Amino acid sequence: MSDSSVRLRRPSGACVFLLLLALLSTFVVGCDRGATRGSRPARSAAPQEGTPAPSETPAVAELPAPADVPAKPDSVPCTMPKLAPSEYRIWVEPKVIDAGTVELVIGTNIPGTIELMASINLAGQAPDDVWIGKDSRVRITRGEGSVRLNTAKLPSGKYDVEIDFYPKWGLVGPLSRASGVAREIHVSKPIVLRGSGESAADATFREEGQRWVMMNIEVGEPWDSALWRRKFGDMEELTVDRGNPDILKAYYFRSIDMTVIVNVHKGQIDTWRVGRAHS
Repeated sequence: MSDSSVRLRRPSGACVFLLLLALLSTFVVGCDRGATRGSRPARSAAPQEGTPAPSETPAVAELPAPADVPAKPDSVPCTMPKLAPSEYRIWVEPKVIDAGTVELVIGTNIPGTIELMASINLAGQAPDDVWIGKDSRVRITRGEGSVRLNTAKLPSGKYDVEIDFYPKWGLVGPLSRASGVAREIHVSKPIVLRGSGESAADATFREEGQRWVMMNIEVGEPWDSALWRRKFGDMEELTVDRGNPDILKAYYFRSIDMTVIVNVHKGQIDTWRVGRAHS
């Protein structure tokens, strides 16, 4: 075969154009696949007219905070409904634990943290009577709180459980201060206590008698045994352990649980003591 029989025919211009177009398409497809396998593509520009808009990439939800991380009470969003200041309330449920202990379970719809006074008061006391009862300042957080009071030494009888809230000093957290409560709140609930077993009348007489002695009797006062017996009943003579027993005498009045030390030589009161005393 001669050299002229193997000579290649020169391709036409159309063939060259088609070949270049195929190579260009292969290159573009390869770039698109590489972008899909790589990092998240950047947000594209606005689509051209006639081109469908790309779909939005779904947002990634934030993970919730760890459940085991404690939060400060007043930093926790309040779940209570927003109320008018006049709609806020406080309530109490007394529970007798035993003969000497009472628990007060206190609730409120005031948000956040507040402080209040909780007390157990002998029923029927006049404002100028010697107070008989127990009290304690209590902190209430997120609507709940409680306190236990020792009532073992209180006399038996009827009592009033009282809760007293004063906004001037009782709103101690940002949530409670933001509530707008501006009025005092007072709650009362009756309760019967066994206490020490002593009657309320005897306890009141003792407290009032002790107050009279403390406010009216000074060292050197004249001793009038008849007056003391009329006021406080019979007296018991006790031995003295100081001075001359022929001069100093100790007289114990059980009704008021007090001892009066008397200088009988001078006929005047030397001193007085609460309880049974010998000097």
